[in-house]
Amino acid sequence: MRSLYSLLNCEESASTSEIKSAYFGFIRRHHPDKQRQQESETSSTDDVIVGDQEEGNDLVKIAKVAWETLRDRESRSVYDNWLREQRLRQTVLVSDEVAADNLDEDEPFHACRCGGDYPISKEDLSRMVDDIIIPCASCSLFLRITRSNT
Repeated sequence: MRSLYSLLNCEESASTSEIKSAYFGFIRRHHPDKQRQQESETSSTDDVIVGDQEEGNDLVKIAKVAWETLRDRESRSVYDNWLREQRLRQTVLVSDEVAADNLDEDEPFHACRCGGDYPISKEDLSRMVDDIIIPCASCSLFLRITRSNT
């Protein structure tokens, strides 16, 4: 499971200035405008690969969330606690898996086979790099939500 730290290629013990440096380095490497510039320099045609652009846009959005989360002491502490919880959940048996793109944005839950619901918060989704694991509110089952295009 990748974290916001690993996305930016920095240690969890990194200082705010180290995280800032990692963030701006990430943006310089992955920003879609930079990718288009590099493609035009190496290509004799004006063809742009749309899938790569979309992935670059998603990565930049996640990196922005990483910077906003990790630069503030309080939000970083909340994220660190959330990350520890997610790592513990990696050892549980997952009963269902769904791509984040397939979730209904208007419904903050996903139905469990027991008849209960997996409560899904926007905060959990915003912290997700690769996947997150959510427990059912009514039973002992777990749902894995994956980011489909990164």
